[in-house]
Amino acid sequence: MPRLLLALLVVGLTLVATAGCTVSETGTITAAETTETSVPTDSSAKPSPTKEPQTTTSKISGVKISGVVEEPWGGTAKLKGLEITVAAPVDDTANLDEITREMLLEPNQKAVYCMVSISNIGDEPYSYNALAFTMYDTEGMKYESLMAPCSKPDLGTGQVLPGKTVKGAVAFAMPEDATPSYVVFQRDIFSDIEAKWGE
Repeated sequence: MPRLLLALLVVGLTLVATAGCTVSETGTITAAETTETSVPTDSSAKPSPTKEPQTTTSKISGVKISGVVEEPWGGTAKLKGLEITVAAPVDDTANLDEITREMLLEPNQKAVYCMVSISNIGDEPYSYNALAFTMYDTEGMKYESLMAPCSKPDLGTGQVLPGKTVKGAVAFAMPEDATPSYVVFQRDIFSDIEAKWGE
């Protein structure tokens, strides 16, 4: 009885080992060849186009930001509830009196301003602030509008009602040898940059 079980076990193992194999006329066991079926492809068929949203990517201070509206100096950016125009920067240093220059500018600094117009095209009052605008020079240096002197009425802070427009200068203090390159707008410190004006 144990011999019968052993014989059956040997036969079973042989069948498993030779599964998928063929025996030639000489009695040699060879593995069966496998064939792969390939699905013919139509080389003339074109992939269906996928529509992607059109967004502008700007390089701002070495960081790429999608969705930024870009305008040249003097262009009007149409944003959510707002239309904002930023004019080209003006060197205002010569228009400042000596006392103002000494008090608000460091040695080897100049005062530069941009005239800004903010129109509220939304349904709610908008609280604006000159600090929402930041200037960058051609070397990538960043300048905030903090206590910079200006000979023009400054934008400052306030509220513009729906259908109304406010205008004023946003001033920046920067080194005398710096060249303004562009200005960006950010509604508040928690928001993304929305628009860029300049080169």
